[in-house]
Amino acid sequence: MAASLSFLADPRQWFIDLKTAVFAKARRNEVMVCGIDADFCEFARVSHSELVQASRVEHVSFHLSTGYGTRRIGASLTLPTEIREAKLLVFHELDRLRAWLDSIPEDPFFVEWSDVSESAESSMVLATPVESFYEDFRKISSDLDVVGLYASGPMMSGWATSIGHFHWTATHRYFFDFSVYAVGDKAAKDFVSGPSWDKDSYAGKIARARTTVDVLARPPIAVPTGKLRAIFSAEAVSDLLSLSCWGGYSARAHLTGDSPFERLKKDQKRLSDRVTLYDDLARFGLPRVQDQGYLRSDRFDLVKDGRMVNWYCSPRTAKEFGIHHNSAASGESPGGFVLDCGEMQECDTLERLDTGLYVSNLWYLNFSDRYQAGVTGMTRFASMWVENGRMVGPIEPLRFNDSLFDLLGDKLLALGDTQEVFEHTSTYGHRARGGVACPKALVQDLQIVS
Repeated sequence: MAASLSFLADPRQWFIDLKTAVFAKARRNEVMVCGIDADFCEFARVSHSELVQASRVEHVSFHLSTGYGTRRIGASLTLPTEIREAKLLVFHELDRLRAWLDSIPEDPFFVEWSDVSESAESSMVLATPVESFYEDFRKISSDLDVVGLYASGPMMSGWATSIGHFHWTATHRYFFDFSVYAVGDKAAKDFVSGPSWDKDSYAGKIARARTTVDVLARPPIAVPTGKLRAIFSAEAVSDLLSLSCWGGYSARAHLTGDSPFERLKKDQKRLSDRVTLYDDLARFGLPRVQDQGYLRSDRFDLVKDGRMVNWYCSPRTAKEFGIHHNSAASGESPGGFVLDCGEMQECDTLERLDTGLYVSNLWYLNFSDRYQAGVTGMTRFASMWVENGRMVGPIEPLRFNDSLFDLLGDKLLALGDTQEVFEHTSTYGHRARGGVACPKALVQDLQIVS
């Protein structure tokens, strides 16, 4: 019976059966590692508020590595969900890797596995089928011109070694990334996500979009260059925070001079005392085990009251640079990135801004001066000009040049009192895990250059 087991029937047992069969082939002193990332997701595309495409994807990514001591070789492959077919493919890949192993040099920075450990975490909820999502969607927004992508379903990760490690994580996540079109190229972009479809959250975002769409129909306003007050929406803040992850909190990036936050780590710069940043694995249903079997804490503080208090240091980086590691994954970057809230209430946001920009979305964002944490970006979608606490009209896309040290430092006047959650939306290879949770931000002297 086990020989015909399908991943769909019992994913955890399927992984146990597969890794047991593979590890049974281990030779003396050979250490094997098996890992999977799997997702069974329902996707739906809507256009002009009509369901134009619905599909289901069942995907199992498998990683196998083997070796002796510090000589290691590995490969990744996509597996069928039927166990017998999966075993045949993995056995064939194992033979291929072994044939190449002797030609692989020893890795001087390879770190032996952690002490043997086991864990199993599950935060599964009842999935919302596309039909139920679309029924709610029609009731809430059928009179609007909405385009978007909905994805929902279980996501699973497993990691095991032939010396006894076994870790399993299962969760359920969804997102609906959508835009409400007004006229021409003007649209109000928004996002809902979380463990399971939340029609009330979507209804709240649509109510906000209705107000925005009315303003978008007005003639666009020319914005002068120079320094302006601005509100960054939570989605725009999430983009700024995501950019900071490009080496900002990586020990390797700091030690090789490639981190935009090098001076923050050296305490030569400080962010606003309003800024507290941390990684929250549990909130996003992420596995605690990293790629060498070390267990990470559910919460990992990075910036506390404007000061950098930690960086990610993987075992490999620690060995190469002769320092202590903190069980970080090899990517040395946040998985579930969180910015703590402030005291600015939603109903007071525009009043606190008074006159300036409301930046709802960033079309482009990149570093312009990495050492200074300098960034350049462009607005898009429903960015507005605000006067005396009221939205006057849309603005044409514009470019700003500034610094994360300033936008999250002296220029930061307030943070919103409510976080919004932005799950990663990439589906390249498999659904991306993790995301960002953050509030809006009010800043002064945003440097507009064109």
